Amino acid sequence: MKNIEYFLLDIGISWTFSKLIPYFIFVIFGGLVCYFLRNKKIKINWLNQLKNVVIVFIPVSIYFAFYPIYEGDIFNLGVKAKSTIELNSDKTLSVVVLPDCPFCLETIPLVKKLKARNSKIKVEYIIASRPNEIPHGIADKIPKNCNFRLESDLQKLGQITHGAFPTYIISNKKTIVRLWRSEHFGTKALDEIETFLK
Repeated sequence: MKNIEYFLLDIGISWTFSKLIPYFIFVIFGGLVCYFLRNKKIKINWLNQLKNVVIVFIPVSIYFAFYPIYEGDIFNLGVKAKSTIELNSDKTLSVVVLPDCPFCLETIPLVKKLKARNSKIKVEYIIASRPNEIPHGIADKIPKNCNFRLESDLQKLGQITHGAFPTYIISNKKTIVRLWRSEHFGTKALDEIETFLK
């Protein structure tokens, strides 16, 4: 069903609506099932109403179990912060990651989709690393149309990320416009990122 979201993104629907529309589709589907089963009534009226609620609720619940809606999909939880690291002078999305973090690896398909929707978006990965260490995990998988650099000042990174990886930063003129730590990132953030970087 994630294909529904990708299809909606491909035709230009916003990230937030692409996330929410499948839920509406399942509610409509449940409503149609209730409509076609309207002749199969239970003699006790409140049980009949309960049956209808369950029929609508089950498909939505199953979809939610696989593709949940998080707080960041409903509210924009980005914050402003002072930059303690070197950022690009152009409008850029910087993704701060750890070399072998599985959640950080999940940013790659997301960034590819962002770039597919607008190839002009500038993306830079900032990989936390020790001095003279070349991290291989994520560095080998970063798309060719994205830049990456190593950042060995982990204290400065910690002031921005608060230990949450990945952290997404939109910046302009070397200043943080807004950042989202992993627990606050969602479709609302993606919509703001796209709007800002156009």
